[in-house]
Amino acid sequence: MSPVNRTCLYARFEVSSLDENLLFRLISNWLGESREKRRRQSIVRGFEAQAAGNFQLAIDSFARAVALGPDRADTRCLLGNALKLSGDNVRALAELRAAVRADRNSMEAHLLLASVLPLPDARDEAVATLRRALELGDDSPAQRLNYQLACLLRDVHEYEDAAIHFERALTVHGDAPEWDIESQFANVLHAMGMAEEARARYAHACAISPTDVPRIRRVSIFPPLPSSRSHIDRIRSQFIEEANALLGRKMVLGNPESDITHTDFYLAYHGLDDRPLKELLARMYESAYPGLHHVEPGLLIGAHPGGRVRLGVVSKHLNVHTIGRMMLGFFRHHNRAKLEVTSFMFEEPSDEVAREISTSSDKTVILRPVLEEARRQIAEAKLDVLFYPDIGMNPFTYFLAFARLAPLQFVSWGHPVTTGLPEIDFFISSAHVEPPESAAHYSERLICLPDSCAFVSYPKPAAIGTTLGRAHFSIPEDVNLYFCPQTLFKMHPDFDDLIGEILRADRKGLLLLIDNPKYFKAQLLGRWAGRLDDVVSRIRFLPVCPHADYLALLGLADVVLDTPHFSGGNSSLEAFAMGAPVVTLPGAYARSRFTYASYSRMGVMDCVARDDREYVGLAIRLGTDRGHAAAMRRRIIKAGAAIYDDLGTVRAMENVFLDAVQQLLDGKLEKNVPQRN
Repeated sequence: MSPVNRTCLYARFEVSSLDENLLFRLISNWLGESREKRRRQSIVRGFEAQAAGNFQLAIDSFARAVALGPDRADTRCLLGNALKLSGDNVRALAELRAAVRADRNSMEAHLLLASVLPLPDARDEAVATLRRALELGDDSPAQRLNYQLACLLRDVHEYEDAAIHFERALTVHGDAPEWDIESQFANVLHAMGMAEEARARYAHACAISPTDVPRIRRVSIFPPLPSSRSHIDRIRSQFIEEANALLGRKMVLGNPESDITHTDFYLAYHGLDDRPLKELLARMYESAYPGLHHVEPGLLIGAHPGGRVRLGVVSKHLNVHTIGRMMLGFFRHHNRAKLEVTSFMFEEPSDEVAREISTSSDKTVILRPVLEEARRQIAEAKLDVLFYPDIGMNPFTYFLAFARLAPLQFVSWGHPVTTGLPEIDFFISSAHVEPPESAAHYSERLICLPDSCAFVSYPKPAAIGTTLGRAHFSIPEDVNLYFCPQTLFKMHPDFDDLIGEILRADRKGLLLLIDNPKYFKAQLLGRWAGRLDDVVSRIRFLPVCPHADYLALLGLADVVLDTPHFSGGNSSLEAFAMGAPVVTLPGAYARSRFTYASYSRMGVMDCVARDDREYVGLAIRLGTDRGHAAAMRRRIIKAGAAIYDDLGTVRAMENVFLDAVQQLLDGKLEKNVPQRN
């Protein structure tokens, strides 16, 4: 401080005998007390203004207090809270982050910061903030910290941690936990594959819930890894009993898109005829939610300028996903002179597949997450044909498909099982895929693409990363490498015996599996206990790896093992691009026959087994006879041209849509808008 300024300050004190340094310290203390007094006065004015609803005056007052004590976390919390209440979350976020920096031990600062962090963009920061808040103090029913944290962890698929915090959230609420916490806990357990534990939580939720939501959710929970065929039979019988019990029952429910958080997805992996169960499930939901049956008024067909047929394609998975990859060829190559295509997505295109699908469409519509609004968006497109590449993987799409939103409505093999929905008219499959008499497996009318084309127009994967050797994956050079790249929920109990026979016959055999989903490995190992103890040491789980590494693994494998009852689709097409021989065992239903369909189109049937014994024999020969395996690779590479970028498939799919529209215009289809019996 300059001498001039000091003189000005000394004039406020009537002292003359104190030395200058002591006097200066006294003056500084006075200034501090004066600043603190003014800070407190500003805080009081801020509180009064906030209580009166004058948020701008409150913000100005708290801002003055912050200026007088910028290092005080409590003052920044007051300003941040006022900004939050005024709706200015951007400035609130900046102030509350500053409050946390000022005092890492302020629980209030962490709580307020967590309340304004934008989701999903700042989800990681929100998780860290709530974790720190729980370290600083106890949870309470008002704060619900464990519940908030559990929901965030669930949204990023950290299910194990989410389950821990949901369980803790229940203890916060004492002997009468809220039913929605129990239900959320059950959802997480279900996602981890712990179906029985999830059903038990839902049973508890049913006892304390004011609604029937937990009861109807519980019906469609299936374990992803049944222990045996008899277990599968019990699961299905239990479902039939519970679904029938809810038919016609008067229930207290909300709306299906928020009530029902999962589909009957795992039902399709039992290897049995699902049509009766799918139709029962549809009747149960329609009984519970009568509004699902909606017929858009005034549906017309073919009355468009330019004469193009209007086709809408609806899927949550029009992106880097199996569905997006298998639909990409159609979007790339469809005849724009004949089809006007609208892609209905659930979020803005954010990856290369979604962007290409969007740019290859005439229009892209982002569906709102409310059934009534999404129906309106689709109806506004005035479609001739509505096409769902998949139904049954996502609850919202499933419930959307209950409605009649276009004169003609189609589904296909994205989830390769019938929908059981009366308003879906046709199921598009392939002559290469469907066994004889397969029409009986569908509630829809089955249409098969001809065997002159592949079952899908699939872009050939680039052979990137295939120069990687076994050492990159820590795989010994002297083992015979068997690779099953399927997700773990495709591991039907019947596959266990095939694994055992192969590894017992080939003592140098090593089986690779992908640890995906990551929570299922322990259950699979538990199922193998006592059955595969003698070979389990030669079964290795690899973590999910980059796509280039995955393609390299396909190229390194001596033989790829297809799963019975639900074969590879995308994975087998990628394997063939790498020249990998895939041993497959086609069954009675389309979902077991996609690898077979590719082989059939290629005209290479050497790796197609007729029964379990032949499957094991084919696998062992490929695994142990390098010359034979090399010859098969050469044949697959040469014949593979028939299954990639097949324009014939695109033309055939177009013809399905165009022919159906023409038949409807000609009066050759029974009804314009099919009605219920």
